[in-house]
Amino acid sequence: MVSSECASYCIIVSNMELQIPDEWLMLWDQSLSDLISGRGEQEKSPWHAVSARWRQSNSAALWEVKAALYVLTISKPFTFAYANQHSHIFYVGEGFAHARFKEHIDKKMLPWLESLTQARFDFHVLPCENKEQAEASETALLIAFEQKFGRKPLLNIQSGKARECKPHPLWHEPLDLRRHKLRDWAIWPIGKFERPK
Repeated sequence: MVSSECASYCIIVSNMELQIPDEWLMLWDQSLSDLISGRGEQEKSPWHAVSARWRQSNSAALWEVKAALYVLTISKPFTFAYANQHSHIFYVGEGFAHARFKEHIDKKMLPWLESLTQARFDFHVLPCENKEQAEASETALLIAFEQKFGRKPLLNIQSGKARECKPHPLWHEPLDLRRHKLRDWAIWPIGKFERPK
């Protein structure tokens, strides 16, 4: 059995060897209906296309980031009309982003495109030292989001897990609306696509 201290150390050493940056990594303005990668090759699925574009745009491959805080947002010109003010964020999560993005694309984002045609999405990933820091960061972001916008992000149901360790120092950056000012349409789903508060 590997202790949590040893596991944390192994992840830190592994991240240093792989040179995973200690900052938000982003992939902007992604179409899920376009299966062409940045190299012009046809990919098997929307997830494969996003994964290929990620490799071409970021210094760290998505599969190398084992513990992360991640945020899914809708691209310009849209934003979501939350109770207190608008936000581009619709999901906050933690974990192995490479695998989680596949699940979110298949089960949450592609069904949206049946009615929200031509919508594009942004993928934000903050590499963390270990799972505990990722969970603490997710919880901090979900709490702050609910305080600022009046409810959890559109597709979040749970509130995260309480952890004793401190969240990543950059966990709060997606909440800064100054980075995402140029939005023309504040939208909100109804019917089957709306989640309860």
